[in-house]
Amino acid sequence: MVGALCPAKPLHPNKTIKYFRLQMYNKIRENDPLTVRDKKTGLKSWVAMLAVLSLIGTVGCLSSTGTPQGEPALQQETATTSGVPVMIEGFKFTPATITVPKGTAVVWTNKDSATHTTSALDGTWDSENLGRGDTFTFTFSEAGTFDYQCDIHPRMKGTVVVQ
Repeated sequence: MVGALCPAKPLHPNKTIKYFRLQMYNKIRENDPLTVRDKKTGLKSWVAMLAVLSLIGTVGCLSSTGTPQGEPALQQETATTSGVPVMIEGFKFTPATITVPKGTAVVWTNKDSATHTTSALDGTWDSENLGRGDTFTFTFSEAGTFDYQCDIHPRMKGTVVVQ
């Protein structure tokens, strides 16, 4: 009598073992609740569940002010994006030199995948580490020429001239 897992004709001994393993794997897979899904809603429900969990995790990490808990006040300053833009991309500041009137804010935005800083050589400001997409804003209240660099990559240099 031919059983449910036996082939109708005999197979080569090496192929028989592979055949039985494949049949057992398929039987187990058919009855596995994680692989049996409703084709219309299965994937959508997994995606929806992940989205809800991500949203809950993000909201839970924010304080009542909307800033990440435990972050220094510098983070609130770096969130400001209005001002004269300077892009950090291709391991350089663009534009490398800018001239602004006194009281103007300059916003550095890191577009590189590498982490960078913007730090005045005279210590006037230091952005700390800026990851991809992070910004740092500094308002220049005094006239002068301010040279700056990336502390991680010192060959990256720039100048802000305040009039």
